[in-house]
Amino acid sequence: MGKKNSTTTQQNLTQPGSRRGEDARKAAMLLLAEGLTVTATAAAVGVNRDTVRVWRDSPAGQLELDAARKARAAQFADAADQARRILREAAPKAAQRLVTRLGSKVPFEAITAAEALLSRTGLPRTTKVETSPEEEYDLSKLSDAQRAALDELLTLARRDG
Repeated sequence: MGKKNSTTTQQNLTQPGSRRGEDARKAAMLLLAEGLTVTATAAAVGVNRDTVRVWRDSPAGQLELDAARKARAAQFADAADQARRILREAAPKAAQRLVTRLGSKVPFEAITAAEALLSRTGLPRTTKVETSPEEEYDLSKLSDAQRAALDELLTLARRDG
């Protein structure tokens, strides 16, 4: 008797004239489009997994599932556009906050703000500081041993470790 009731329920849910069946099938297609498994969808809709598979694999089910996926993608696109708009509108305020932090008496805050500003202006982050000496050195005053030692030190300093 339980098997007969289960079969009758599946037939009622899959019959086109059954409003409950159409609503359940549409709900199932929406859940599948959201990425739920057949088992989770069946549990959420209150039908057997096989019923969800039949709905999903039917031509009408494929059309509904495709439409649900497109609608979901459109929702995400709209949400992403809205998020980008919000961020664009907030960017001047965020930039001003960083500029204000440059003058912080707390060195960490000032440095962090400077790094954030420089990274957002397209300047690459570097760990190598390049300087040019303001004074010129007369290396002719050094002995050969001193020049060799200087060359060795400069070579050592140029290595990354």
